[in-house]
Amino acid sequence: MKHLLFLMLAPFMCLSCGNKGHKDLQTAYSMNLDTALQLLPEITDVECIPLETNDASLIADIDKVLYCNKTFYVFDKVGKKVLLFDRQGNFLKSIHKIGQGPGEYTEPCDMDVDGEGNIYLADWATQSIIMYRSGDENNYEVNRIGAYFLDFAVVGNSVYLGLVYQEGEARQNLVVWSKEKEKTMVLKNNLLLEGNKLPYRAKHYIFRSDDKVYYYERFNSYIYRLEEGKADSCISFSSKKIPTEEEVKLWAQSDPEEQIQKSFQYIADVSACYETDDCIFIVFQSIPASYGMIDKKSGMKYYVSSKDVASIPAMGVCAIAEQSFVSYFNPADKKAEKVLHAISDTKKVEKLRALPEDANPVLLLFKFKNRE
Repeated sequence: MKHLLFLMLAPFMCLSCGNKGHKDLQTAYSMNLDTALQLLPEITDVECIPLETNDASLIADIDKVLYCNKTFYVFDKVGKKVLLFDRQGNFLKSIHKIGQGPGEYTEPCDMDVDGEGNIYLADWATQSIIMYRSGDENNYEVNRIGAYFLDFAVVGNSVYLGLVYQEGEARQNLVVWSKEKEKTMVLKNNLLLEGNKLPYRAKHYIFRSDDKVYYYERFNSYIYRLEEGKADSCISFSSKKIPTEEEVKLWAQSDPEEQIQKSFQYIADVSACYETDDCIFIVFQSIPASYGMIDKKSGMKYYVSSKDVASIPAMGVCAIAEQSFVSYFNPADKKAEKVLHAISDTKKVEKLRALPEDANPVLLLFKFKNRE
């Protein structure tokens, strides 16, 4: 019993030390954004994968992409469905069960996938997570969470919930739900409620890189790794652009025009944190967005404005697949032409240019050239 109690409290003990100004938090990686190199390494191993377009596979908007067992899982929040594509972009099937019957949902807000290919879909309206075993929409299990939340991740037998709402606003930043006990435990309360008044610049705050899951708390300078029973291996970053608590409060109290102006001054959010064997890539949301990269082998740190990296689509990175970072672009996007310049195969480039404007997005896979 004491051992179980320790495991339940361990995440709280680790996460509670993530307040600004804490001197003792141990981090696996740290970077100073103001002194980091302002030029990313060369992009290499570029691969474009057009997602098949037909009546059954149309994507309204990509909210999240996951890759597991040689399959791309695309969460279309607008279309309220999950679409599966193989490694070459061929459409396999989809989960599209809108309704109020068994195994159905009405307001899907997030998706996760485990190593066995089970698909988890969170339904905001029913405060539940539906597990479709092996991606079979007719073989499901409904878990009643009993809370409104925006994103989540399944880590072993734990389910981490991000941005849990009460009384109409995000009052808890991170909660863990126990399937065995069917109860939630608060790990991080939102101690900066004023920040809720500022626009959210990230779709999600929990990021999966295969079996590694990271979590970012708004207006903080730490990114936590979520593991079953604990949360550690934090990534810390520092910069003059990270607002203090007092600056966040003043920012939230300012008029809309001033809020926009301060969005050029501050880093408001982290919208991506993905890791391969070689490096960690982070998207910082200011105006414009910026990219941070940590070379795990050389120890080099990079921080650049997204407008200076034409070969990566403006949305940055949304997943990893086989040690490659994953981004995407729409064929109709005029800025996609800059991305195509990074592809050396002229025949592939011409095929991509020939895609109709209403075609599904194109996944872009790439790596960074190793620093000798």
